[in-house]
Amino acid sequence: MQRADRYLYPVALLCAALIGLGLLRRGADTLAAGKLPVPSGNAEQESELAGFLKDLALFRGGDDARLPALRERAARLCREWRRCDVADVAEYYARLDRPARLRGLDDERRGLELRKRASAAQGAGFDAQAWQQERTELLAGLEELANSIPPGGDAVPAAQAAALAAHLRVEHLRRADALPESERERELAALDRNLAQSRETFLRAGMLRPRIELDWIHGMRARALEQVKEAETGFARCLEEARALGERSWQERALEQLHGLAQEAGDLPRMEALIGELAALDAQKLPWTVVQRYAELLVWSDRPERAAEFLRTHVPEPGGAGADEYALLTGHCQLRRGDAEGALASYAGIPESSSLAREARISEARALLARGSAADALARVEAASVSQGSDPGLRGPWLALHAEILIALGRAPQAIRELREALDLAACEETRLFEERDADRTTNVFGEVLGLHVVGLLARAELQQGDALGAACTIESAQASSLRLARGDSLKRATIARGDLAAWARHFELGLATWVVGADDSLVVLVAADGSARGERIPYGRRTLQEAVRRLREAVLAGDDRRRERLGSELCSVLLPGALREELFTRAGAGPARMCFLLHGPLEALPIEALEDGAWLSESIVPVVLPGLPASAPADGWDPAAATRWRLLGDPLGAQGEHLLPGAQAELEGIARLRPDALLATGPAFDRDNLAAALASGDCLHIATHVRHGGGSASARTDRARFALSKDSELEIDEVARLEPRAALVVLTGCETGGGRFHDALGLQGLARAFLESGTRNLVATSWPVEDRWARAMALALHRGLAAGLPPSRATAEARRSLRTQGAPCSEWAAFRLLGQD
Repeated sequence: MQRADRYLYPVALLCAALIGLGLLRRGADTLAAGKLPVPSGNAEQESELAGFLKDLALFRGGDDARLPALRERAARLCREWRRCDVADVAEYYARLDRPARLRGLDDERRGLELRKRASAAQGAGFDAQAWQQERTELLAGLEELANSIPPGGDAVPAAQAAALAAHLRVEHLRRADALPESERERELAALDRNLAQSRETFLRAGMLRPRIELDWIHGMRARALEQVKEAETGFARCLEEARALGERSWQERALEQLHGLAQEAGDLPRMEALIGELAALDAQKLPWTVVQRYAELLVWSDRPERAAEFLRTHVPEPGGAGADEYALLTGHCQLRRGDAEGALASYAGIPESSSLAREARISEARALLARGSAADALARVEAASVSQGSDPGLRGPWLALHAEILIALGRAPQAIRELREALDLAACEETRLFEERDADRTTNVFGEVLGLHVVGLLARAELQQGDALGAACTIESAQASSLRLARGDSLKRATIARGDLAAWARHFELGLATWVVGADDSLVVLVAADGSARGERIPYGRRTLQEAVRRLREAVLAGDDRRRERLGSELCSVLLPGALREELFTRAGAGPARMCFLLHGPLEALPIEALEDGAWLSESIVPVVLPGLPASAPADGWDPAAATRWRLLGDPLGAQGEHLLPGAQAELEGIARLRPDALLATGPAFDRDNLAAALASGDCLHIATHVRHGGGSASARTDRARFALSKDSELEIDEVARLEPRAALVVLTGCETGGGRFHDALGLQGLARAFLESGTRNLVATSWPVEDRWARAMALALHRGLAAGLPPSRATAEARRSLRTQGAPCSEWAAFRLLGQD
């Protein structure tokens, strides 16, 4: 037994058989193999695992009599706690003879010494030349160990060595400013060889935990090569495995990398979700960097109360790293809550010697402006000026604040020049991301991070100068730009000129209205059919309007007509202030006339159709809704001949031939009687091939099926909406977009076909947006789920109106009116929205 005792190392080393190699965290020095993660509070499981490790250590050290106990513990851990990986590990070592196990422990000790050396070198502050020499020697030792295992020997130490070599190589690829192409290719080849060797061995040994690091390294490799999708796949797999095995430290690493990718893509919702998950990992022991990022996101998303509460429970050490950031963030929370004096006091605590001194003084200027001291604010911000050519991330916000102060002082012309410079800086950043990244994953670049506040300021300054049409162009050019971009277009193609906007206003009998919703206030511009324009500032921002829209939707869905009428009237009097509202109703007259409502930001969820029964709109106003202008000029007027070629699709069947949506069958049969020449693809014929052919045909389409939401990549721009087809098949939103449906009219009567993921400045990104961006001219979609019988009644009324020669907007409005006369509640008839231009 002397031999066994000699190899009874500390648990830190022996755990490597189960939980893999130690880790270099951010290039630092931690040995993660020192802890065995188990569910907290389960003492029996912890004891069983500790016993397994002890038996494993003794068996590996030469005590063959330990094998039955080792297998028994492994079986119990698998049966009672679902830790079946330990059984695979036990059998791996059982297959090795005694000399191989003893040699494996010696090799493991050699690997641990190399890892300790690498860790010490990372923390020693070597210069580049000294670190390169140390790295070369480390890699030589690791490669020698990885290739020295005899046939039939314990290959796990070799896999550990190869994994550490891969870690060192991927860090070199990431951190080196520029590598010669030949060296880069050699490093990549060696890295891939190391990864392959490690993965194959750990798989053979049944070890799960070491594979977590390999997936992380795979993600880092892809990130070093700017392969964004591949990087996300690696980190997402790492995160999933770490969650399954309770590896909190690896969850944190994966989440931080995924957050970095989301930040580079400008995806605020994804950033917030990832930081929120990071914060939830260990609410009492978060690193300050996580606290800072999460609090910033809460402030950006206009939740200062929650940010302040979060900061109160995560105070950094006095005088330590994070103290100045804490003061700055606390001031931001106070300012967003309307406490300008409290904010000034917080900012004043940041000394001039701090790296945040300039940002603190600029923030003081913002607080002074909020207090009403515009002249003092101007002096403070100019004392902390950011010159041209500086970092756009500093120059842009400074220009926006300086211009906002100038507007308050009545100096609109200078403010306009500075705001246009700020928008140019933002546009350059958006173009860079658009061109360097997959555009479908660049979700919220412009939004609140770079530009919407500036857009509102510029439009306000243009209104001050009497240029309401210019303000409308500013608003429309900045929002929903993806609607105007064909594949390969540059972002400049998305700009709307004055003539473009006037042409769009002429296209609708009552013109159009457009809004920009900012953090603190908003702005509306009404453009009449003759090209004249008037605008007003709205003293309510995103948070207030979002809440008002939510309450109105609740009243609609609850069937509370009195509350709906009251809330609708109140909200609409805010969105179209007095003079503008009177002008619109004066122009409306007696006959039905179309008005285009360009709904942006939280207003895209406004159930404006629920107000056309007199709750706000008169029945003479036909609302046409768009999330943005889809082209530089509208198409010609609606030609009823465009609606003569129809394809009717839907009524999916399940695996056993059952109707998944019984109401769809009756709906399509009723339409087919109205349109006997229509092509049908229903029941078993409603498959991928027929739906794809219909989408690519250019014919008008009526699709009656379930639309499923959710799942897929959380960093993609759109939600993972998909059509339910027969035989449990589906057609996803990405496939719809690739087919580029360019129909004159598409009707989607499934539930919530007008929904999607919301991104500030881009709007709702879902099925409806996929059709509109592809060139579909008019789309009837639903804002929320509807009952089958009312969907059928709506569809039949709509097709009767179209057959009578009505344009889609009129036909949709008449169909809603038909449902009202049939006794449908508002929650049913108001769900149907015409998105388009007729």
